[in-house]
Amino acid sequence: KLRDPNAVITNEALHAVQSLGSISAPLIRELQEASAAGCVDEGEAMSTLYRMGAAGDQIEMILPALESSDEFTRMRAAQTLAHVGSPNDKAALPVLMRLLQSSSPSGPLSETARESALEAIAWIDPNYPPARPVVLAAMNDSPWRIATTATAVALRFDRIDADLITAFVQAVRRNPPMIRSDWGNGQVLPILEMAEKFSQKLTPAHRQTAPQFVAFVHDFPGHIGIQKLACGILDRLDAVPDDFVPLLVTRLRAQDYWAGSILKHLGPRASAAVSDLVAQLSQANGYQAGA
Repeated sequence: KLRDPNAVITNEALHAVQSLGSISAPLIRELQEASAAGCVDEGEAMSTLYRMGAAGDQIEMILPALESSDEFTRMRAAQTLAHVGSPNDKAALPVLMRLLQSSSPSGPLSETARESALEAIAWIDPNYPPARPVVLAAMNDSPWRIATTATAVALRFDRIDADLITAFVQAVRRNPPMIRSDWGNGQVLPILEMAEKFSQKLTPAHRQTAPQFVAFVHDFPGHIGIQKLACGILDRLDAVPDDFVPLLVTRLRAQDYWAGSILKHLGPRASAAVSDLVAQLSQANGYQAGA
């Protein structure tokens, strides 16, 4: 019925296939043939593949749709790869990069297509070398959704260098709300959680980037998420300034226990905090005795 000469019947059949979701996967070949014959709109074919949860050997069907002149079709093709793409779909990477770099036309559909292109790159191969500069550039894109998604992709890079760290710093400066401890409350991606995992890859070999994170702490005094991330990174770089000790004590007093770990790593350099910490401990013991 997907190739029925009666357009009404074809549309009804297509909607039925879409409503079945993944259990309609055996009909993928019929969908491809119907699309190639012009019986099914290319954009609707992409929407159907998306709902089927299938791509795989249908990559030859998706690639032309990624470069379609129709904006909706491009968006749906990118969304399909973002939804079901795999490392086997590397042939799509150059096309996704072209889509990501496209600035015309602009608008919600184009932004969604570019955001989905980034997500697809992340699923297929975030370490694809030609994609690296494209992703780094997208981290400073003006639509916050694209910048945030690009940041999430970049945080998965295996190779960490000064360019990546600088791009990350610039992205956060442009959009501080992406670093939030309550990311689940309306935020699209858990950037803070991902950034903390990313920071675990840093070593004292990246110490030349430390001034950027020192500046973070000074420039965002009321942003606990950024302070936690910056102090944690400085700790990894073995570059926590001595004058951060009062800040760390204040955060520990607020039961931000990550600050205690950093103070412990500072050792004798944090000696100025001892009297304050002893006072806190005495106060805590007093509460326990009173209880």
